[in-house]
Amino acid sequence: MTTSYIVKIFKDFEAPVNEFDGFVIIKQSDEFFGPTLNLQTKQNNNDIDNIKILYRYISKDFAQVEYRDSDRTVILTFKNYYNSSNISYKLVFDKNSTSSYNNFKKELSTLINTTNRTLYYNSGNEKYLGNISSEDDNHVMNGSGTLYYNNSNHNVKYTGEFEDNMFDGAGRFQNKEGSIVLIANNISNGIPNTKGKLFINFREMNRTIEINFLDFWTKIKIDSKNDRRHLVKSDNFVKIIATHYLDNGKEYIENMLFEDKSTEQQNMIIWKKLDDMKKENKFNNEQTDKRHIELINTIAIIGFITITSLIFNLMLIFK
Repeated sequence: MTTSYIVKIFKDFEAPVNEFDGFVIIKQSDEFFGPTLNLQTKQNNNDIDNIKILYRYISKDFAQVEYRDSDRTVILTFKNYYNSSNISYKLVFDKNSTSSYNNFKKELSTLINTTNRTLYYNSGNEKYLGNISSEDDNHVMNGSGTLYYNNSNHNVKYTGEFEDNMFDGAGRFQNKEGSIVLIANNISNGIPNTKGKLFINFREMNRTIEINFLDFWTKIKIDSKNDRRHLVKSDNFVKIIATHYLDNGKEYIENMLFEDKSTEQQNMIIWKKLDDMKKENKFNNEQTDKRHIELINTIAIIGFITITSLIFNLMLIFK
């Protein structure tokens, strides 16, 4: 369920634009995703004129929240984990929207009243939302939760059970695009065991593949538990499994991932590849020119030494 509230949004920090007429949107959690709070200028996410101002998962400590009932204002203060500063947003409800303000306050307060907490990467991106155990300043993922890729798009990496910061129990892995999903119901100390299911959901192809993890570890010749654990934690784990169960796996998956992107995203990828090729060619040409110059200089030096030696010998002969 999604609820939208009309507000005026103020950014309490230096920015090109600090004031917006817009919406605060709360989306309730589902099976795999926690509840979220969005600040944006249009109610419809797909509106081409929409400006996304903030997107955060809601947890017990996702923000400092101050309610000012007298003027129907909510102040959300977030810690910027990248540079250890604070970022604040002020949401002002219209004077005729007291009921809307009260509904928002009730809904947000209810969602914050949870055992779920948020952990962050050093980059400031959200890392984990779920149950944790804490001792002093050490926070450990324990219980149920969701782990995210280290990017600003909030892409889910794993949803399921944890023990002492390791995958443990049952869980659901997926690639960044969400088009390849791996279900593992027997994960022990960070390593999937026995059997699982791989779901491949591209625009042009849908497949479900039974996975025998013992066969998989044998196929890729990884025997060490630490090495297996390292692969499972990597960002390419799901993609690597898929490449070993599809014909021409790596090339095929890359093609399907490209086909699933929008035309604008495809153009950006093509432009980047062309730009990389241009930079590589420029570097190669510079290296070739440098070698030519070095060769010419070497030849000139050898020629100078040869002529000097010849003149010196002639002087000795005719002396």
